[in-house]
Amino acid sequence: MSSTVVSRSEQTDCESLCEEIVSAVARAEGVDPLAVSPQLYDVVDPDSLEQLFEHSSTATDVTVSFTYGDWCVEIDNGNVSVTDNTEAARDAPVRRV
Repeated sequence: MSSTVVSRSEQTDCESLCEEIVSAVARAEGVDPLAVSPQLYDVVDPDSLEQLFEHSSTATDVTVSFTYGDWCVEIDNGNVSVTDNTEAARDAPVRRV
């Protein structure tokens, strides 16, 4: 059964989307963001991810999910959720936007 460990509806003003992802995973693991492994850039292209959501509008439904370490990260219109169900991320269909 999948349970949401961390869910953020808004980024803070000082954090980029990628910083929010790392912070959310760090909170879920109970560690400092600098201790999160692997590095986010080893999993996804942070610049592309930032640009994807920076240029999307509220009328555009953009959802991205990926496995990051032992976590499933989902970004839905800029909202970050981290869950402990990595199997769901592996089995999820790939959607191209």
